[in-house]
Amino acid sequence: MFPLAEQHVSSALAGMLNGATPLFAALVASALARRAPSRRVAAGLAIGFAGAALIALPSLSSANAATDRVTSQTPGILMILMALVSYAFAYSLARPLSGATVRSQ
Repeated sequence: MFPLAEQHVSSALAGMLNGATPLFAALVASALARRAPSRRVAAGLAIGFAGAALIALPSLSSANAATDRVTSQTPGILMILMALVSYAFAYSLARPLSGATVRSQ
């Protein structure tokens, strides 16, 4: 989904939003485990998601100075968010579905 999304957003924005993958992975893992994160983890997730939103916010609707028309990168940003959620599920489900066991020492 990322290659399609990058046709609608800059590669810099795509890269910065891709950096939010661990946030989505922690959120999905917490939901799948049916366990709320600790207060400190929840605070960190909230700060991280706020930062990702601040990165994406200016690109949701920006004016092109040369043509004075409004261009929106919203479809690309939404595709990136869907890809991040997909990655989070993949990370959370890969080990249980592979049948791998964790060895303790």
